[in-house]
Amino acid sequence: MVTELAANATQHGLTGELTVLVEPRGWRVLVCDRGAGLPPEVLEQREAGTGLSTVRRLCTSLSMHNDGLGACVVATRVFPPDYATLA
Repeated sequence: MVTELAANATQHGLTGELTVLVEPRGWRVLVCDRGAGLPPEVLEQREAGTGLSTVRRLCTSLSMHNDGLGACVVATRVFPPDYATLA
C-alpha cells in the first residue's frame, strides 16, 4: 500500500512527502504531493484506479483532499482489540 500511494504521488505530483506511522494498534500512511490535485470523482469516492481501490480495501479509514498545493491522502489501519492474541 505504501508503494501504491508513493507511486501515485510521484506519477501525479512534482514533489511530495510520505510519512509512515506505526503504533501497537495499527498504522497510518500520509502522502501529500504538489501536483494538480485529485479530481472530484476520486475525492467523492465515486471512482478510482486499481491502486486506490486496493488501498481502500486494506484500510479502516481513507481520507483524501486537495490542499491548494496538491493532493493529500491519509490511509489508516486500526487492528481489532484482540489482534495481539491472533498473531
